[in-house]
Amino acid sequence: MLSVPHVLAGAALGSFVGDVPGAPMVGFAIGWASHYVLDHVPHWERLYKPFQEIDWDTHRPAKEWPRHILVQAAIDVLLAGFILYAIATNTSEASWWRTDQIFWGAVGGLVPDLLGNVPFWNRTLRKIPGFKQEYAFHSLVHVTSQIQNSVPRLTGLATQVAVIAASLWILIR
Repeated sequence: MLSVPHVLAGAALGSFVGDVPGAPMVGFAIGWASHYVLDHVPHWERLYKPFQEIDWDTHRPAKEWPRHILVQAAIDVLLAGFILYAIATNTSEASWWRTDQIFWGAVGGLVPDLLGNVPFWNRTLRKIPGFKQEYAFHSLVHVTSQIQNSVPRLTGLATQVAVIAASLWILIR
């Protein structure tokens, strides 16, 4: 799934945490858990070709990525960053970075992909105990390419649009 639905879903779920003790960390944990749930649902992994037609993965250094993949990744990351910035600047408290469960839910929703898919450090992290197990779990719960390729491509778009729409509705309400 693209970064934007993960960030928005984490933020939306973080908005339900309330003022419990440790609310930011609870929001972060819920956002992180939501990532695995969303990755288990058929979705578009990349916007331009069916999954099986791409001879590429995030193990390769970014300089070796095909240009169209690099452009999509850059746009996706910029949009996710803009959303995080918007959440941070619309929080009333000066110490939002310590107290806002919506912001930390959004960050938590992004963390599994930051750990496992960023080519600058993913190969190194996958060798470290803890990170290695997280990557294995992330891969295990991720929808398989066989399932991805067996559903209509519009299904992958629909799931992401539905997550974005539902998350925005929750956040704006």
